[in-house]
Amino acid sequence: MLDSKIGRVTIRDMGPREGLQSEAVVVPTEKKLELIRALLKAGVKHIQVTSFVSPKVVKQFADSEALMEKLEHPEDVFYWATVPNERGLERAVSTHINGISVPISATNGHNIVNMQRTTAKAMRDSEVVIRKAKAAGLHVNASLSAVYGCPIEGYVPPESVIDICKKLQWMGVDALSFGDTTGMANPRQVKRFLARIIDEFPGMEIITHFHDVRGAGLANVLAAIDAGVLIHDCALCGMGGQPSTTRKLYTYGRLGNICTEDLVGMLEEMDIRTGINLERLIKAAKLFESILGRELPGFISKSGPVKALWGGGKEYLDYFVATYGYKDVDDTKDNAG
Repeated sequence: MLDSKIGRVTIRDMGPREGLQSEAVVVPTEKKLELIRALLKAGVKHIQVTSFVSPKVVKQFADSEALMEKLEHPEDVFYWATVPNERGLERAVSTHINGISVPISATNGHNIVNMQRTTAKAMRDSEVVIRKAKAAGLHVNASLSAVYGCPIEGYVPPESVIDICKKLQWMGVDALSFGDTTGMANPRQVKRFLARIIDEFPGMEIITHFHDVRGAGLANVLAAIDAGVLIHDCALCGMGGQPSTTRKLYTYGRLGNICTEDLVGMLEEMDIRTGINLERLIKAAKLFESILGRELPGFISKSGPVKALWGGGKEYLDYFVATYGYKDVDDTKDNAG
């Protein structure tokens, strides 16, 4: 049962990065800037804006430096980017990025298919990136994938994840995010796992990163909040997943992240504040659809916020009464006897 004292959570939108990495068609820089500015206008303060990955691997982010150069940076806004290696870090440090996310999978198999390296090699490479990033004054988040289950190896023991996290903690990371990369998690599993993580890593920033492959994403966020985690990744319109070059090779279904506007709408209805203007966020979602030229996942951008619809059926009620009439208790005569 959620604690009624929970008053506020932090929402981190990943639409401009993870939401676009699965798109085969490269989006122009100006359109990316328009999308980020729409998120800022909605009050989103934590935005993953790009990825400093090799353009040969993901062409979508060949414009990372150009985007950062043109992007305004309000003082209270935190921009971060994915940085998979030293070369990516060198590029990131040359911009005004606030922090980086260092990707690493919880299993050997997923590290190989995702980053073409074993877990041991990924940890060794990550240590160099983390130490240099900290020396450059960047906030460092270790982003763990396939934590709740792996499409390659299946069950992932929590102990193995904790072991990786302890090594990352020793390397100096500021935050640990736990990814349900292919949507295998369930709320009971999430609550138990994250409660244990909080106990193991007191004082560490703990972040959730759920994909909504099997429709359990929002329920998993509530389980995480119940466990005490108050920072949550999501993506505008529920976009995201594996890069377009690999997404169909070893997993199936809609691979997107949980939808930012759906998450914000749910939490605000529960009096858990996000600091985000939902109506403006929905406008940002519709902008995203126009940029990509198709309808995107997500519910609330189509149905509208709950409170915005209160009383919206009054016109239909008037029509119904005029057309069909209605009966009240006073209109019903008891003819018995």
